[in-house]
Amino acid sequence: MAKASTQSQENKVSYLFLAPFLIIFLVFLAYPIVYSFFLSFQEAGTGYSLSSLEWVGLKNYFNLFTDIEFLWAVLMTFYYAILIMPLGILASLILAILLNNKISFKNFFRSAYFLPNVLDMFVIGTIWTLIYSKDGIVDKFIKLVFDFFTYDFLGNLTNSFFISLFTMFTQGVCYGLVLFFIYKIYTSFPMSRYVKNEKLAHMLDILVYGVAFVLVFGSGGLLGGASKVLGSAVNNGVLGTPATCMPAVVFALVVKGAGFGMILFLAAIQNISEAVYEAADIDGCNEIQKFFYITLPLVKPIIFFMAVTGIIGALNAFTEIYAMTKGGPIVTVLGKSLGATKLTGYYLFTKWEQSEFGYAAAMSYALLVLTIVISKVQEKVLTPED
Repeated sequence: MAKASTQSQENKVSYLFLAPFLIIFLVFLAYPIVYSFFLSFQEAGTGYSLSSLEWVGLKNYFNLFTDIEFLWAVLMTFYYAILIMPLGILASLILAILLNNKISFKNFFRSAYFLPNVLDMFVIGTIWTLIYSKDGIVDKFIKLVFDFFTYDFLGNLTNSFFISLFTMFTQGVCYGLVLFFIYKIYTSFPMSRYVKNEKLAHMLDILVYGVAFVLVFGSGGLLGGASKVLGSAVNNGVLGTPATCMPAVVFALVVKGAGFGMILFLAAIQNISEAVYEAADIDGCNEIQKFFYITLPLVKPIIFFMAVTGIIGALNAFTEIYAMTKGGPIVTVLGKSLGATKLTGYYLFTKWEQSEFGYAAAMSYALLVLTIVISKVQEKVLTPED
């Protein structure tokens, strides 16, 4: 009897210690989740306040499928995710592999790369906005590159002979490297591998190489497009140019988050037994083979984790967009003005700001379902059956 009484007393003490957390959980998490779910079936009336809500059923959910801005935000979010996930994983993995080696000041570099991850996103966004601003470091570098590749060395040959000569040879080296790169890629996969007729294979070689040349050096090719983008970035700034604003935001996020991924990969790599690598050395494997056949398969759970958290982070991205671009710059799509960096998280914020509470709540639950579906697909794709 005394033992039961003591047990009861211990239970009461346990519940007493759990009570503060339980109250906070119910008030600040459970209640808002339930309330926002019911809110998604309502919309603000004439007063545009929570006290003037009207029941509209599934109207808010159906409106999502006809809302061009929402569909555009979803598309831009996927574009953002497609950029940030592989780049973030690649940067983290490279840092982890480099810092797993025996190098000087290893602990210093680990701390330095992890430091941006602990800083507030708004602070990081503000710093990068200054870096990307007109007359900032990046803007000056872009102007330098643009001026270099658009320099008329023939027209200025008499006025600035040595500068023109230097520019001509330097441009020649740059374009030559591009040509050499195309040549090396193509010669690795000659048509003679796939076509038995030698003459036909030779003709196809000429055709494909010529098309590749036009795609790169033609007026509407990659270099021409890059020149136009650089010119626009020079005039409007990196964050003010539709083609460069999203990659610029993604680069800032990759720099910030690479340290966290580095720690995860580093822990996974250090858990791999040295005996496995020694056995690979005995079998004559080089470093590249060891990476692809040992390291990469054994860090796959970390890749899966970063991919899932990456898509969740992309669907909820707000602070970086708010701090750096405010959803801009504006682009015209199907006659409608849309924000080039207006992601779902930022669009959701604007709807709350406009007192469209029911529609914003419906959007949040639609994004929740989308996140779950994508996570399940990623799990099927990235998780091996064995």
